[in-house]
Amino acid sequence: MNKQTLRKESQGQRHLTHRFSRRSLVVLAGGLLCILLSAVSVSAESAAELLVLSETEGGLIVHLGCGEGKLTARLRAGDQYFVHGLDTDADQIAAAREHIIERGIYGPVSVDKWDGRNLPYADNLVNLIVAEEPAELSEDEMLRALAPGGIALVRKQGNWEKVSKPWPAQMDEWTHYLHGADGNPVARDSIVGPPERLQWIGSPRWSRHHDHMASMSALVSASGRLFYILDEGPTASVQLPSQWRLIARDAFNGVILWKRKIAKWNTQQYPLKSGPAHLLRRLVAVGDRVYVTLGIDAPVMALDAASGKTLLTYKGSEYTREIVVSDGVAFFVADTSRSLLPDWRRKDTYVWANSRRANPDWGWNGKSRQILAYEAESGDSLWKAEAPVAPCSLAADAKRIVFHDGQKLVCIDRRTGDRLWEGEFAPTALPVETKTGPRVLLYKDVVLLGANDGKMSGWSAKDGKKLWEQKKKPSGHQSLKDLFVVDGLAWTGAIANSSDSGTFTGYDPINGRLVREFPADVKVHWFHHRCYPAKAADKYLLTGRNGTEYIDLTTEHWKPHHWVRGGCIYGVMPCNGMTYAPMDSCGCQLEAKISGFKALASGGIPKISKASLSSEARLEQGPAYGKADGPSAGSADWPTYRHDASRSGASSAAVSASPKQAWQRKLGGRLSAPTIAAGKLFVASVDTHTLHTLDAKTGRLIWSYTTGGRIDSPPTYYKGLALFGSADGYVYALRADDGVLAWRFRAAPLDRRMMAWEQLESAWRVHGSVLVNDGVLYCTAGRNMYIDGGLRFLRLDPLTGKLLGETVMNDKDPETGEDMHLAYLKKTQGNNMPVAHSDILSYDGRNIWMRSQKITCDGERLEIALKPVTQQEPEDFHIFCQNGFLDDSYFFRSYWTYGRRVTGGYGGWPKAGRLVPSGRILCFDEGRVYGFGRKPEYMVNSSVLEHQLFAADKVVTKQAIDHVGKAERAMNKRSNYRNASSSDWKLRYFFPTRDLTAANFQWKLDQPSIIARAMAVAGDKLFVSGPPDLVDERQAFHNPDDPDVQARLMRQAEAYEGRAGGQLWVMDKANGNVVSRYALNTIPVFDGMAAADDSLYVSTVDGHVFCLSETGNSPLRKIEKKPIHDAWDKPEDPSYLLPQAEL
Repeated sequence: MNKQTLRKESQGQRHLTHRFSRRSLVVLAGGLLCILLSAVSVSAESAAELLVLSETEGGLIVHLGCGEGKLTARLRAGDQYFVHGLDTDADQIAAAREHIIERGIYGPVSVDKWDGRNLPYADNLVNLIVAEEPAELSEDEMLRALAPGGIALVRKQGNWEKVSKPWPAQMDEWTHYLHGADGNPVARDSIVGPPERLQWIGSPRWSRHHDHMASMSALVSASGRLFYILDEGPTASVQLPSQWRLIARDAFNGVILWKRKIAKWNTQQYPLKSGPAHLLRRLVAVGDRVYVTLGIDAPVMALDAASGKTLLTYKGSEYTREIVVSDGVAFFVADTSRSLLPDWRRKDTYVWANSRRANPDWGWNGKSRQILAYEAESGDSLWKAEAPVAPCSLAADAKRIVFHDGQKLVCIDRRTGDRLWEGEFAPTALPVETKTGPRVLLYKDVVLLGANDGKMSGWSAKDGKKLWEQKKKPSGHQSLKDLFVVDGLAWTGAIANSSDSGTFTGYDPINGRLVREFPADVKVHWFHHRCYPAKAADKYLLTGRNGTEYIDLTTEHWKPHHWVRGGCIYGVMPCNGMTYAPMDSCGCQLEAKISGFKALASGGIPKISKASLSSEARLEQGPAYGKADGPSAGSADWPTYRHDASRSGASSAAVSASPKQAWQRKLGGRLSAPTIAAGKLFVASVDTHTLHTLDAKTGRLIWSYTTGGRIDSPPTYYKGLALFGSADGYVYALRADDGVLAWRFRAAPLDRRMMAWEQLESAWRVHGSVLVNDGVLYCTAGRNMYIDGGLRFLRLDPLTGKLLGETVMNDKDPETGEDMHLAYLKKTQGNNMPVAHSDILSYDGRNIWMRSQKITCDGERLEIALKPVTQQEPEDFHIFCQNGFLDDSYFFRSYWTYGRRVTGGYGGWPKAGRLVPSGRILCFDEGRVYGFGRKPEYMVNSSVLEHQLFAADKVVTKQAIDHVGKAERAMNKRSNYRNASSSDWKLRYFFPTRDLTAANFQWKLDQPSIIARAMAVAGDKLFVSGPPDLVDERQAFHNPDDPDVQARLMRQAEAYEGRAGGQLWVMDKANGNVVSRYALNTIPVFDGMAAADDSLYVSTVDGHVFCLSETGNSPLRKIEKKPIHDAWDKPEDPSYLLPQAEL
């Protein structure tokens, strides 16, 4: 940062527009932080005083020179803080970790070693740096890591020097759904650009369901914070109850600051592509206040942005539907009676029929409403006016309010509510469907109107006279249509459908004259525009024709990013120098598209020197280096994730069908699955970054080792070493006997952390479970090929840590160097992309696999080009999940397959699941695949999910695949609806299994009364564990208001969390007979079972590991009275089918 931009300020001076009572930065001297702002003598132990001094009310705190970690721990004064300590002394780090672990807060507070010069953080990430005598830390480095408005407290000779980083003039906020009160969705932010790196990524990983209302209802940003309304209900089933929240995060690192419950919102069953669009306008943030309705009919409240506490309620504002805040005045559009939205009920099993009914029937029919004006600060009522106000149309500036009343534009005086003028007749279609609304935009002295009639027009803001009219190109998809002014022009683009040209035309907003026009300059696979309108930031238009396209208005160049898209209905939000993309539920590009709540930044990828990439700079030898000789894993061990390199989940271990508990050990935290070898059990406490090792026979804790980041999956045992990766970007080798470090290798190109899933992680994190094959360790470092410079595929010597080879997999075609979009997506098999995500690797005896990507043992990607999903070559069948082995969300468009490839798109995502064995979780042995997955009739876009346990042949024939395709075409002829086999489970319900799937089942157990979260094959038995299945979803679909059904759905949601106990089933794998069933106190973590020797080992969601064996001394309680099946006995009416055509 240029020193000329910095200035000194007094202790009492405040920067009024930004958070933390933002102070500008003092002039610094000598390249080090040495200018004293406020010489305040504060005890090093007084974390509370430091927080008061810094005025930091939440976010990411970094403590430099953390020592033994006592002050570091105290700096986490509440859940709104995440604290990271750094020290150059390894012994101090060990002591600090011990102290923080003893306090039970490791994870939200953690520590790591650093070099004293280079802060291991992404740019603009940290809110507060507390520095204990940072002798070698340069001014520029500290400023780089601080977020705008961030504070540094630097101790010098017992006093604290305070420095703050100013808010860049080029960076903008996004206070309303359409950016501001004027209705122009354009950020004045020149830092926003095409994404190159992840700033942070947060939970949840998925929106709840594609075929229903979007999980995120609103999103805004002000003063360095984000605020959004989200349904945090289970992704396992949209039938389960909603959990609506208003949530605040730090905008630059994603730390969750607070949450407020919303007791009643719209029903989550509201159908897809139906909005409601006006819910997007229920949330506004300006300065240090948040304006929101915490209920579907609740009055508007003003909340403190830092804490979420209620400041005031605007009396008489019940039934408010939209909020606009402008120049100190809050304007609300309110109805006079309760919302009918929660009364909506689905009636149709065909997905689209629900949307076609909801959009008009629940739309606005022109009914009169109230416009309420309040003084925003005090809550005093200013005036009230009656008028029909079309949804999403009200806009305000410093002089006026303008809205559309269904027939025309209306302008009123913002001071009094009196009408100033009415425009000529310019109607919008009534009813205004819930997915949309007419668009009104105020620009200088012109009102722009897009009334959903294929036209855009300009009107005088002074007297309402029509100035011009032009044809509006098709935009949006089942959503609000585009209307924005960027760089002084009103733009319209032909982007609604895949066949549209992409040509953008810019009109002078004052007189409507055509000024500029340019076509799309790239040709890739387009789709319909995603279900939200486009937005813009300074020089870029941000469209969503497939993912997110950045259209540079200076160069007129399109840059596609199919691997990232916005949330349904909402879209993306460009501000704070970044692009925020909420979680989605799309089934497109699942092996490449980044899921979760994402903050993406342009630029800022650090230069990586050759010295940093040298093996010498990356390999650290520990005390046990070369001293860890140990036995190889035995045939009865479970030495790696899912037992073996092929990730079969199957062992030859002979475990009793009548096991008793031999031991149980509480470790706490979120545990990984276990691995077992050489008489030891290895399990990771994921969020506390700790690998625990127990005696496999007794459960005695032998040793624990803590790293600098999460360990997301268990280690691989190899010749006396426990080998694993960590989210700190390193691969570790520990001596299995005592946990002493043999070596660690920095797989990341350099140490650079970001916030990921509510913790600090390396931008190039490594999965815990590494692959070892033929004396070589394989792993990947990174998340996705399209960000942060891509993935690194590494080959290491497992005994020495020596680098054997490294391949960078990024957004360039390895053969031609061409952008992957241009190389492979000019023609594509559905909405699909080549694999870009990392995952736990597997090996099939010939090749390494990363999801469906084939890789040679030398790191060369094979068969990158996309092929039809019907091409399932048996020689390449392997087990994988398109969303990754570790995704435990049970997202309805996610499943495992034993096959070669998958595809994407609305009708594409279920196709692989119909062609090869598939399920929520799978295991396989020499001849069969065993699984728990949805019944074939529900492998479809559906609100209903019911499951089966099964064993299927590993081989799928081409004849069976061809038959399924033919059967689906015949199936569609039995319905009045278009492509019903992709959208109607009830149609598929009536057809035989062989028409629904190409998999050949050897046995099936229909609708078992268990939901499998873990499975393991042990000898001749199949072990299945999970929560009870307490409700038939088909029954719930037909009886949504039945009190008994509602109660069971509530209990089912609790059961998914382990609060209804767990079950363990023992099955004969040959015929599927249930041999025995046992009750457990809780449920396993996902995929959390392993079988070794004569024992079954289970990691549970309450932080325990237990061992079951025939020689155990604590019998399990048998389940005897509860039925094995849980199925509603009322069949569907076969008259639903059209008569079969005569041959």
